[in-house]
Amino acid sequence: MAALVVIELPTFYASLGNAPRSADIVNIAKQLRQLYSCFREGQQTCPEWRKKPIVPAEKPRIGVRELSREAIAQKEFLGALNKLSPQNKANVIRSINVRKEFGDMYIRLLWDAFLRAPDYHNIYLDIIDHISEAIGTDVAIAAFNGLWTEYVASEAWIPYKEAKAFAVAEAKAEYDEFCDNVKARKRALASMNAWITLTKYGIVNTATLLYDLIFADCNTRIKSKEPSKTLEVLLELLLEFIRVNGKAHGPSVGAELPRVLENEWKPCASEFPPAIRFKIYDLYEFVGAPRDGLNVPKK
Repeated sequence: MAALVVIELPTFYASLGNAPRSADIVNIAKQLRQLYSCFREGQQTCPEWRKKPIVPAEKPRIGVRELSREAIAQKEFLGALNKLSPQNKANVIRSINVRKEFGDMYIRLLWDAFLRAPDYHNIYLDIIDHISEAIGTDVAIAAFNGLWTEYVASEAWIPYKEAKAFAVAEAKAEYDEFCDNVKARKRALASMNAWITLTKYGIVNTATLLYDLIFADCNTRIKSKEPSKTLEVLLELLLEFIRVNGKAHGPSVGAELPRVLENEWKPCASEFPPAIRFKIYDLYEFVGAPRDGLNVPKK
Protein backbone atom coordinates (compact mmCIF):
# COMPACT_ATOMS: atom_id res chain seq x y z
CA MET A 1 0.00 0.00 0.00
CA ALA A 2 1.37 3.44 -0.97
CA ALA A 3 2.41 5.72 1.87
CA LEU A 4 0.28 8.76 2.64
CA VAL A 5 1.77 12.19 1.96
CA VAL A 6 0.81 14.77 4.56
CA ILE A 7 0.87 18.45 3.54
CA GLU A 8 0.79 21.00 6.31
CA LEU A 9 -2.17 23.36 6.12
CA PRO A 10 -0.03 26.58 6.06
CA THR A 11 1.98 25.18 3.19
CA PHE A 12 -1.20 24.35 1.27
CA TYR A 13 -2.55 27.89 1.71
CA ALA A 14 0.76 29.38 0.58
CA SER A 15 0.71 27.29 -2.62
CA LEU A 16 -2.89 28.18 -3.26
CA GLY A 17 -2.03 31.84 -3.09
CA ASN A 18 0.55 31.40 -5.85
CA ALA A 19 -2.03 29.85 -8.31
CA PRO A 20 -2.68 31.91 -11.49
CA ARG A 21 -5.60 34.27 -11.24
CA SER A 22 -8.34 34.59 -13.86
CA ALA A 23 -6.58 37.48 -15.63
CA ASP A 24 -3.43 35.40 -15.98
CA ILE A 25 -5.43 32.51 -17.50
CA VAL A 26 -6.90 34.83 -20.13
CA ASN A 27 -3.43 36.06 -21.10
CA ILE A 28 -2.14 32.51 -21.37
CA ALA A 29 -5.08 31.60 -23.63
CA LYS A 30 -4.31 34.57 -25.92
CA GLN A 31 -0.67 33.55 -26.16
CA LEU A 32 -1.63 29.98 -27.03
CA ARG A 33 -4.01 31.25 -29.72
CA GLN A 34 -1.23 33.30 -31.30
CA LEU A 35 1.38 30.56 -31.10
CA TYR A 36 -0.72 27.66 -32.34
CA SER A 37 -2.99 27.92 -35.40
CA CYS A 38 -5.32 25.23 -34.14
CA PHE A 39 -6.58 27.61 -31.44
CA ARG A 40 -7.38 30.50 -33.77
CA GLU A 41 -10.94 31.43 -34.54
CA GLY A 42 -12.37 29.83 -37.71
CA GLN A 43 -9.77 27.03 -37.80
CA GLN A 44 -11.22 23.61 -38.48
CA THR A 45 -9.78 21.27 -35.89
CA CYS A 46 -11.74 18.21 -37.05
CA PRO A 47 -9.60 15.62 -38.95
CA GLU A 48 -10.33 15.14 -42.65
CA TRP A 49 -11.57 11.59 -42.21
CA ARG A 50 -14.24 12.79 -39.78
CA LYS A 51 -15.56 15.41 -42.23
CA LYS A 52 -16.56 12.79 -44.81
CA PRO A 53 -20.09 11.49 -44.42
CA ILE A 54 -20.29 7.86 -43.42
CA VAL A 55 -22.21 5.92 -46.07
CA PRO A 56 -23.39 2.50 -44.92
CA ALA A 57 -22.21 -0.38 -47.12
CA GLU A 58 -24.79 -1.78 -49.48
CA LYS A 59 -26.02 -5.12 -48.22
CA PRO A 60 -26.21 -8.01 -50.67
CA ARG A 61 -29.63 -8.57 -52.01
CA ILE A 62 -31.35 -11.55 -50.46
CA GLY A 63 -34.15 -13.19 -52.36
CA VAL A 64 -35.04 -14.40 -55.81
CA ARG A 65 -33.37 -12.41 -58.56
CA GLU A 66 -35.02 -11.83 -61.85
CA LEU A 67 -33.94 -14.56 -64.27
CA SER A 68 -34.21 -14.66 -68.01
CA ARG A 69 -36.44 -17.23 -69.65
CA GLU A 70 -33.39 -19.19 -70.75
CA ALA A 71 -31.89 -19.15 -67.24
CA ILE A 72 -35.17 -20.40 -65.80
CA ALA A 73 -35.37 -23.18 -68.39
CA GLN A 74 -31.76 -24.17 -67.65
CA LYS A 75 -32.39 -24.22 -63.91
CA GLU A 76 -35.50 -26.38 -64.29
CA PHE A 77 -33.76 -28.83 -66.63
CA LEU A 78 -30.70 -29.23 -64.40
CA GLY A 79 -32.98 -29.73 -61.42
CA ALA A 80 -34.74 -32.56 -63.25
CA LEU A 81 -31.43 -34.20 -64.17
CA ASN A 82 -30.30 -34.04 -60.55
CA LYS A 83 -33.48 -35.84 -59.42
CA LEU A 84 -33.15 -38.53 -62.06
CA SER A 85 -32.81 -42.18 -61.05
CA PRO A 86 -33.71 -45.54 -62.63
CA GLN A 87 -36.71 -45.77 -60.32
CA ASN A 88 -38.29 -42.37 -61.03
CA LYS A 89 -37.09 -41.74 -64.59
CA ALA A 90 -40.58 -41.93 -66.13
CA ASN A 91 -42.07 -39.34 -63.79
CA VAL A 92 -39.06 -37.01 -63.99
CA ILE A 93 -38.91 -37.10 -67.79
CA ARG A 94 -42.64 -36.33 -68.04
CA SER A 95 -42.16 -33.35 -65.72
CA ILE A 96 -39.54 -31.72 -67.98
CA ASN A 97 -41.16 -28.74 -69.72
CA VAL A 98 -39.14 -28.34 -72.91
CA ARG A 99 -39.16 -24.87 -74.45
CA LYS A 100 -38.59 -25.12 -78.17
CA GLU A 101 -36.54 -21.93 -78.49
CA PHE A 102 -33.84 -23.34 -76.18
CA GLY A 103 -33.31 -26.67 -77.91
CA ASP A 104 -29.56 -26.25 -78.35
CA MET A 105 -29.16 -25.45 -74.66
CA TYR A 106 -30.95 -28.66 -73.65
CA ILE A 107 -28.69 -30.76 -75.89
CA ARG A 108 -25.51 -29.18 -74.52
CA LEU A 109 -26.59 -29.69 -70.92
CA LEU A 110 -27.52 -33.27 -71.71
CA TRP A 111 -24.11 -33.86 -73.33
CA ASP A 112 -22.44 -32.69 -70.12
CA ALA A 113 -24.62 -35.19 -68.26
CA PHE A 114 -23.45 -37.93 -70.65
CA LEU A 115 -19.86 -37.15 -69.62
CA ARG A 116 -20.57 -36.99 -65.88
CA ALA A 117 -22.73 -40.11 -65.52
CA PRO A 118 -21.88 -42.89 -68.02
CA ASP A 119 -24.16 -45.33 -66.17
CA TYR A 120 -27.19 -43.20 -67.08
CA HIS A 121 -26.62 -43.19 -70.85
CA ASN A 122 -29.69 -45.31 -71.58
CA ILE A 123 -31.87 -43.03 -69.45
CA TYR A 124 -30.49 -39.97 -71.23
CA LEU A 125 -31.55 -41.52 -74.54
CA ASP A 126 -35.15 -41.41 -73.27
CA ILE A 127 -34.66 -37.72 -72.44
CA ILE A 128 -33.40 -37.14 -75.98
CA ASP A 129 -36.64 -38.62 -77.30
CA HIS A 130 -38.63 -36.35 -74.97
CA ILE A 131 -36.70 -33.27 -76.10
CA SER A 132 -36.93 -34.26 -79.78
CA GLU A 133 -40.72 -34.36 -79.56
CA ALA A 134 -40.71 -30.69 -78.59
CA ILE A 135 -37.88 -29.24 -80.69
CA GLY A 136 -37.94 -31.69 -83.60
CA THR A 137 -35.72 -34.68 -84.31
CA ASP A 138 -33.81 -32.84 -87.03
CA VAL A 139 -32.95 -30.02 -84.64
CA ALA A 140 -31.71 -32.46 -81.99
CA ILE A 141 -29.57 -34.35 -84.53
CA ALA A 142 -28.12 -31.09 -85.85
CA ALA A 143 -27.23 -30.02 -82.30
CA PHE A 144 -25.37 -33.27 -81.60
CA ASN A 145 -23.57 -33.03 -84.94
CA GLY A 146 -22.50 -29.54 -83.93
CA LEU A 147 -21.08 -30.94 -80.70
CA TRP A 148 -19.21 -33.58 -82.70
CA THR A 149 -17.67 -30.88 -84.91
CA GLU A 150 -16.44 -29.05 -81.81
CA TYR A 151 -15.17 -32.32 -80.34
CA VAL A 152 -13.06 -33.07 -83.41
CA ALA A 153 -11.83 -29.48 -83.84
CA SER A 154 -10.56 -29.38 -80.22
CA GLU A 155 -9.17 -32.95 -80.39
CA ALA A 156 -11.11 -33.65 -77.22
CA TRP A 157 -10.36 -37.38 -77.33
CA ILE A 158 -6.71 -36.58 -76.45
CA PRO A 159 -6.39 -36.08 -72.67
CA TYR A 160 -3.83 -33.25 -72.79
CA LYS A 161 -4.78 -32.02 -69.33
CA GLU A 162 -4.59 -35.56 -68.05
CA ALA A 163 -1.02 -35.95 -69.32
CA LYS A 164 0.08 -32.66 -67.77
CA ALA A 165 -1.57 -33.46 -64.44
CA PHE A 166 0.11 -36.84 -64.22
CA ALA A 167 3.53 -35.38 -65.00
CA VAL A 168 3.16 -32.88 -62.17
CA ALA A 169 1.82 -35.54 -59.81
CA GLU A 170 4.77 -37.81 -60.45
CA ALA A 171 7.29 -34.98 -60.06
CA LYS A 172 5.83 -33.28 -56.98
CA ALA A 173 3.57 -35.99 -55.57
CA GLU A 174 0.62 -33.60 -55.48
CA TYR A 175 -2.52 -35.51 -54.68
CA ASP A 176 -4.87 -32.89 -56.14
CA GLU A 177 -3.13 -33.04 -59.50
CA PHE A 178 -3.35 -36.81 -59.48
CA CYS A 179 -7.10 -36.56 -58.87
CA ASP A 180 -7.42 -34.18 -61.82
CA ASN A 181 -5.71 -36.79 -63.94
CA VAL A 182 -8.13 -39.51 -62.89
CA LYS A 183 -11.10 -37.26 -63.66
CA ALA A 184 -9.73 -36.44 -67.12
CA ARG A 185 -9.21 -40.14 -67.88
CA LYS A 186 -12.77 -40.96 -66.84
CA ARG A 187 -14.09 -38.05 -68.90
CA ALA A 188 -12.20 -39.27 -71.98
CA LEU A 189 -13.66 -42.76 -71.58
CA ALA A 190 -17.14 -41.34 -70.94
CA SER A 191 -17.05 -39.13 -74.05
CA MET A 192 -15.99 -42.04 -76.24
CA ASN A 193 -18.73 -44.29 -74.86
CA ALA A 194 -21.24 -41.46 -75.27
CA TRP A 195 -20.49 -41.17 -78.99
CA ILE A 196 -20.75 -44.96 -79.32
CA THR A 197 -24.13 -44.93 -77.55
CA LEU A 198 -25.45 -42.07 -79.71
CA THR A 199 -24.25 -43.86 -82.85
CA LYS A 200 -25.98 -47.11 -81.90
CA TYR A 201 -29.17 -45.15 -81.21
CA GLY A 202 -29.04 -43.57 -84.67
CA ILE A 203 -28.66 -39.97 -83.50
CA VAL A 204 -25.18 -39.52 -84.99
CA ASN A 205 -22.83 -41.62 -87.10
CA THR A 206 -19.52 -40.87 -85.46
CA ALA A 207 -18.29 -44.09 -83.82
CA THR A 208 -16.27 -45.23 -86.85
CA LEU A 209 -14.76 -41.76 -87.24
CA LEU A 210 -13.84 -41.64 -83.56
CA TYR A 211 -12.12 -45.03 -83.76
CA ASP A 212 -10.12 -43.88 -86.78
CA LEU A 213 -9.02 -40.74 -84.92
CA ILE A 214 -7.89 -42.63 -81.81
CA PHE A 215 -6.17 -45.34 -83.86
CA ALA A 216 -4.33 -42.80 -86.01
CA ASP A 217 -3.20 -40.86 -82.94
CA CYS A 218 -1.90 -44.01 -81.22
CA ASN A 219 -0.09 -45.07 -84.38
CA THR A 220 1.63 -41.69 -84.73
CA ARG A 221 2.76 -41.63 -81.10
CA ILE A 222 4.06 -45.22 -81.14
CA LYS A 223 6.01 -44.63 -84.33
CA SER A 224 7.60 -41.55 -82.80
CA LYS A 225 8.47 -43.59 -79.67
CA GLU A 226 6.62 -41.13 -77.42
CA PRO A 227 6.27 -42.76 -73.96
CA SER A 228 3.68 -40.36 -72.57
CA LYS A 229 0.77 -40.80 -70.22
CA THR A 230 -1.44 -39.57 -73.06
CA LEU A 231 -0.46 -42.58 -75.18
CA GLU A 232 -1.30 -44.88 -72.29
CA VAL A 233 -4.81 -43.46 -72.03
CA LEU A 234 -5.32 -43.50 -75.82
CA LEU A 235 -4.42 -47.20 -75.92
CA GLU A 236 -6.91 -47.75 -73.13
CA LEU A 237 -9.56 -45.92 -75.17
CA LEU A 238 -8.77 -48.05 -78.20
CA LEU A 239 -9.08 -51.28 -76.22
CA GLU A 240 -12.29 -50.11 -74.57
CA PHE A 241 -13.76 -49.19 -77.96
CA ILE A 242 -13.11 -52.69 -79.30
CA ARG A 243 -14.50 -54.30 -76.15
CA VAL A 244 -17.71 -52.26 -76.31
CA ASN A 245 -18.29 -52.82 -80.01
CA GLY A 246 -16.95 -56.34 -80.41
CA LYS A 247 -14.43 -57.49 -82.97
CA ALA A 248 -16.55 -56.87 -86.06
CA HIS A 249 -16.61 -53.13 -86.68
CA GLY A 250 -17.16 -52.84 -90.40
CA PRO A 251 -14.66 -52.27 -93.20
CA SER A 252 -12.73 -49.36 -91.70
CA VAL A 253 -12.93 -50.00 -87.96
CA GLY A 254 -10.42 -52.53 -86.71
CA ALA A 255 -9.51 -53.93 -90.14
CA GLU A 256 -5.99 -52.51 -90.08
CA LEU A 257 -5.29 -52.98 -86.38
CA PRO A 258 -4.14 -56.68 -86.42
CA ARG A 259 -1.60 -56.02 -89.17
CA VAL A 260 -0.27 -52.87 -87.47
CA LEU A 261 -0.06 -54.67 -84.12
CA GLU A 262 1.80 -57.60 -85.63
CA ASN A 263 4.23 -55.69 -87.83
CA GLU A 264 4.71 -52.30 -86.14
CA TRP A 265 3.49 -52.00 -82.57
CA LYS A 266 4.52 -55.38 -81.12
CA PRO A 267 8.14 -55.30 -82.33
CA CYS A 268 8.77 -51.96 -80.56
CA ALA A 269 6.61 -52.61 -77.48
CA SER A 270 9.63 -53.50 -75.34
CA GLU A 271 10.96 -49.95 -75.84
CA PHE A 272 8.06 -48.46 -73.88
CA PRO A 273 7.37 -48.38 -70.12
CA PRO A 274 5.39 -51.34 -68.73
CA ALA A 275 2.07 -49.44 -68.58
CA ILE A 276 2.17 -48.82 -72.34
CA ARG A 277 3.89 -52.08 -73.28
CA PHE A 278 1.29 -54.32 -71.64
CA LYS A 279 -1.59 -52.34 -73.13
CA ILE A 280 -0.14 -53.11 -76.55
CA TYR A 281 0.05 -56.77 -75.53
CA ASP A 282 -3.59 -56.68 -74.33
CA LEU A 283 -4.69 -55.22 -77.66
CA TYR A 284 -2.67 -57.81 -79.55
CA GLU A 285 -4.28 -60.63 -77.59
CA PHE A 286 -7.80 -59.22 -77.74
CA VAL A 287 -7.91 -58.94 -81.52
CA GLY A 288 -7.05 -62.63 -81.84
CA ALA A 289 -3.26 -62.95 -81.80
CA PRO A 290 -1.88 -65.59 -79.41
CA ARG A 291 0.01 -64.24 -76.42
CA ASP A 292 2.71 -66.90 -76.90
CA GLY A 293 3.95 -65.00 -79.91
CA LEU A 294 4.67 -61.86 -77.92
CA ASN A 295 8.19 -60.85 -77.20
CA VAL A 296 7.62 -60.29 -73.50
CA PRO A 297 10.77 -59.21 -71.65
CA LYS A 298 11.78 -61.42 -68.80
CA LYS A 299 11.55 -59.96 -65.32
